[in-house]
Amino acid sequence: MPEKIVNVYCRKGHLLFEKYHKKGGGRLQKCYINEIGNDLTESTKKEIGETIYCLQCNPMLPVAVVSLIHGRKAYKIIPSGIRKVVT
Repeated sequence: MPEKIVNVYCRKGHLLFEKYHKKGGGRLQKCYINEIGNDLTESTKKEIGETIYCLQCNPMLPVAVVSLIHGRKAYKIIPSGIRKVVT
C-alpha cells in the first residue's frame, strides 16, 4: 500500500497537521493520531466525541472529531473544514 507524507491545512490555509503519514489512495477521511508528525491543534488530550478546531481561525473552524476507528484513536475529518487532500 503506497504511503505519502502530507500536510493538512484548514480551508483558510492554516497548517493543522504536519507530516501526516497517509496510506492508500483517495481523499483524506481520517488521521490516526500516532501517525501525525506534528499536531498544531493541541488536541492530543481530547476525549472521543470532542470536536477539533483550527485555533488560528476566528471564529474557530471545526475540522475533525476525535473517534475510535479500527480500535485506534483518530481524527475523523470534517470535509468542509480542510483543504482537499487527495493521493
